[in-house]
Amino acid sequence: MKFAIFGNTYQAKKSSHAENLFRLLGQHNAQLCICREFHHFLTTDLHLNIPDAELFDGDDFCADMVIS
Repeated sequence: MKFAIFGNTYQAKKSSHAENLFRLLGQHNAQLCICREFHHFLTTDLHLNIPDAELFDGDDFCADMVIS
């Protein structure tokens, strides 16, 4: 299953839980596509290690489920 992930870039405390979400989805072999701006925030500002994921801008993505 493919999941599109959105998030806001101004709530670092909540966004830190994203790493657990990515780990859980990875355990189930889920494919990830992440909003480019959110991915940049997670990796640059929060220094999270994000698994390989397709990046997208705006609503230009194709996924089975969306998580925000």
